[in-house]
This record gives sequence, structure tokens and C-alpha cells, in this order.
Amino acid sequence: MGPEVGLVYDERMCDHANLEDPLHPEKPDRITAIFELLQCAGIVDRCKRVSAREATDAELASVHTPKHIAAMRAIAKQAYDREERINLARRYNSIYFNKGSSLSALLAAGSVVELATRVTKGEFRSGAAVVRPPGHHAESDAAMGFCLFNNVAVAAHILAHGEPSLGLKKVLIVDWDVHHGNGTQHMFWQDPQVLYFSVHRYDDGFFYPGSEDGDLDKVGGGAGLGYNVNVPWPRKGYGDQDYLAVFDFVLMPIAHEFQPDLVLVSGGFDSARGDPLGGCQLTPAGYHRMTQRLMELAGGRVVLALEGGYNLKSISESYLACMKALLGEAYEENVSTENNLLASTWSLIKEVRKHLRPFWPSMSKEEEDDLDRVPEYFVVHDDTGVISSSSESEHESEGDVFEDLADSFSDFQVEEISGDGHFEDEGMWSVEEETRTPLIEDLITHLHLNEMKETPVVEEPSTPVQAESEGAVNQDEADQELPVPVRIEEVKSGAKQDPSVPVIEELNIDSKHTDPK
Repeated sequence: MGPEVGLVYDERMCDHANLEDPLHPEKPDRITAIFELLQCAGIVDRCKRVSAREATDAELASVHTPKHIAAMRAIAKQAYDREERINLARRYNSIYFNKGSSLSALLAAGSVVELATRVTKGEFRSGAAVVRPPGHHAESDAAMGFCLFNNVAVAAHILAHGEPSLGLKKVLIVDWDVHHGNGTQHMFWQDPQVLYFSVHRYDDGFFYPGSEDGDLDKVGGGAGLGYNVNVPWPRKGYGDQDYLAVFDFVLMPIAHEFQPDLVLVSGGFDSARGDPLGGCQLTPAGYHRMTQRLMELAGGRVVLALEGGYNLKSISESYLACMKALLGEAYEENVSTENNLLASTWSLIKEVRKHLRPFWPSMSKEEEDDLDRVPEYFVVHDDTGVISSSSESEHESEGDVFEDLADSFSDFQVEEISGDGHFEDEGMWSVEEETRTPLIEDLITHLHLNEMKETPVVEEPSTPVQAESEGAVNQDEADQELPVPVRIEEVKSGAKQDPSVPVIEELNIDSKHTDPK
């Protein structure tokens, strides 16, 4: 076997930029910041550089339609001026174009294919692709959500259904981006050779991309039934211990049964603490530990491809942590115990396992009954505790509570504020400042959450609103088994502790948290 880790990066992928809005979160600085930190840490010198290349039409056609391929290639044509490209982008959901978009997208897709192929051939044990634009939202016939081509999906399909001499039959895609990879799921919905796993914010279907496709009951179809696994977080705030529990009790048991020949990671780092869009609390140590888990599969043949992540500090440090795991290095810090594993996480895990039970023996009820222990790094806390939020105050004002509630809806655009309103095609939501007060009233009335109090979080939250705004869930599981994720109107205060959840230690969790600057 050749050098241990292959690394691909090319500055030409910085040519894709938003000329209308230089502050757009999906900006060229994302990959330059990552690569510069890898250089400073000596990681680049320890890897084998792989030259970026453009994807061919034949490769792209494995998952995309000819019409979509032609449309994305045409963006760079001289016939388009700046205004025409801007108008073209408006036909899509959350997309921008400039003259450099075509080449950047072709390089991103081709580089992931090239790196994954060379890892499959044994030139490297594993690989990392610092690429953009991202890909997992791109559909077969449309760009979407900052994504033009579905980079990981192209590589997965080619390798799972391509050259027989490679000896590769099964590919596992692990998508830990905070957003559900709708495009990837659709492309492999009926494919038993590609197992798609996604852990993401769902927020009852209101978090981007804003559909029910990311719910836990979406398990694939046809021959691919059981080969689609969704773990949908019901709100913001989940951290290291929650993700590791999902890995240990959902992903890894299924993956060991599936026995993939290659693992492709849709590595979105918008689940990291401090990300402006994600709202979750993963630390670099958490990403390091998750990558270590994946290295147990497929003989360590793991390829990490960048997806989302929009805080330059957290995305760079998190990517560095993953690279250390690929290189077999320890990480200096332990996983965070600041966001203790909640009973609601265990409830979600059990619900996901129940939906997968018909397809995977490791998800059986008998196996679940044996879950009377948790690894030593887990500290379970009941649901009267809270997942720490980005709020810097122990007391939340009405505006703060609204911001937390509205966060679930932040990817939609309301055209009319009065009445129920409706959503525009762009899928974005904005509220004029002067309309905020009546909107709060309408929202609270609609959710039947009329009592809003500025009280500190205590052992039992004083109102359902406060519990939701801080990320807590109270489920009376002793009396009835509520579906997970729990809808806002189903949240109850004064819940009993689920006796099936192992409580290692009772902790008082400080609701204050300041994101790293």
C-alpha cells in the first residue's frame, strides 16, 4: 500500500464566488482557511498530494441528467453576462453563479471521483478532498442549496457500479452535515449497493431543505428498502455525546452488517459549535472520534469530502481533527461533556432502531434490551436538563424566545405575514423588523404557547416555551411512548424520567454558552 493519506486541493475552486454578496456563507475562504491550517499543522507535508481534475460528462451522467450537466457547463460561456448569470441562479433554490462556477463544480466532482478511485485501488489507505462547491443537496436534474453537482454521489455510483476489476461492490455514505442530503438520498433510494446514512437537524421538517424526506421513517424503497438511514434531530444544540451515541447504537452496528468496501463521508462541518447556520455543538474532538469510528470499516478505506460549514475557525479546526484521525494521530482534547447526552437522544435512537428493525438484525429488540450500559464517555442527563444554546444569558426575553422558535423556520420566506402566510419558491424566510411583534403573536397563538416568562432554567422548566427555546424535551414515557421527534405541541412539562435510560450522574447543566470567536 502506498502513502497513507491522499489529499486533494486546488485554488481554482475558489473561482466560484458570489459577486452580489461577498459575505455569502459559501465563499472561497472556506477551503483556503482549511488548507492553510493543514499546512501550518504539518498535515499537508505528511499526505500525498493528488491533482484535481474535472469530472467527465460520462461520470456526471451516473447520477445527473444530460440537461443538468449541460446547464451547469453553460454557466461559464461568454454568452452570459453577469446579470444573466444572476437571473439564471434565481431559478434554483439557494444558488448563485459566476463565470468560475462551472470549472469549480467540475473540479469538485472530478477530484472526489479521482481520490476515491485511487483509495479503492490501494494507492492510499484513505483520503481527504478539500473541495467546493458542496454537493449533497444537488438533485439529478437541479442545483440546490449551494450545490451544483453531487460530488459524493457521483463517486459512490461510479465505484459501486463501475469497473468490476476494482473489486468494490458496496459503498457506505456517511453524511454528518447539519442539513439532510436530499439529493444523495434520492439518487440511491432503491440501490442496495449504496447505504446512505444521515444525521441532521430536522426540526419537524422545517429545517433546510424543508421537507419530510429527512424523517426517520424514510428507509429506502424497492430493492433499496432499509438502505437509507435518517437520524433527525428535533432541534438545535446536539453535541459530541449525542452524535457518538448515534454512531455507536445506530450507524456502526448497521455498517458492520453491511460490510462496505469503501466509506465516503459527506463531511459538512456546519454541525460544529459556532457555525452561523447549524446551531449544533460538535467539537473538533467529536469529529475526530467519529472519524476514528469510521476507520474501523472497509479496512480503513475512508474518503472525506467537504460539504457545508461556514465558520472559518470551526470548519478549519474540525477538518484538521478529522485529518489527524485519518493519519492515526490522537487528538489533544477529550470529547465535550458540556452538552450531556439527553434522554431525548436515547428516545430518538430507539425510534430509529425500531424503524430499521425489519432490515438489520443488529437493530433487533433483543439487542436493544441489552443497552443497559453506555460507554464511559457518555454522561446521561434526564430531559429536565437542557442542551446548551448560544444564548449568553440565563434569562431569555420574549425576543430571545422568538429567535429560538423562529430558528426552526429560518430557511423559509413568508410572503404574507397576516393569516397563515405562505412560502415562496426560493425556500427562504425573512421578516421585516416592523412586522416582528404581530408575527410573534401569530406564531405563539398558532403553537398554543401563550405564556412567555423570563425565568431561569430550573429542574422543571416553567413553561413549554422555555423548554423548547433551550432545546429541552419532556416526554412522559412511563405513561405513553410518544413518537420521536416530538412536536412542539406534544411537549409536556413535569415529565417522569424514563426508567429505561441509564443515568450515570445527575448534573446541573449551565444554560449559558458562548461560541468561540
